[in-house]
Amino acid sequence: MKALKDYERQLKMGMNPVFKSKDIGMKEKLDCWK
Repeated sequence: MKALKDYERQLKMGMNPVFKSKDIGMKEKLDCWK
């Protein structure tokens, strides 16, 4: 859910949405997203 909200936030700001785990509070490395 946090990832979706961050995506929508970036869209509203006119940005090209990019997932960054740290932006949603995930501090550990996520190999599947790299």
